[in-house]
Amino acid sequence: MKLYRQIAIWKKISDSEAIRYNLIEDLAERKFTHQNMDFFSPSTTYEQILFLEKLFGDLMAGDLDNRTWFDSIEDAIADIDKDFPNTTEFDSTHSMRF
Repeated sequence: MKLYRQIAIWKKISDSEAIRYNLIEDLAERKFTHQNMDFFSPSTTYEQILFLEKLFGDLMAGDLDNRTWFDSIEDAIADIDKDFPNTTEFDSTHSMRF
């Protein structure tokens, strides 16, 4: 049986905005992969948060074997950040990044 842990890592990008990196840890291998990243601001609604939680579960149920796995949380975050180098410029109308 394969077991995984969901890990949420937060990064403040301003006094009122933050990014939540959604990571997965393979407990047997002690490896990490990123699922997605969510943008939060004061305008983030409860319904949006519920949608993001459901989305994480839906994506988690998908194929994890074709993911790139990393030796550290920092490496997994660096990998997703390289696709979004200007994380301080996220538009709050787009609250998730894959």
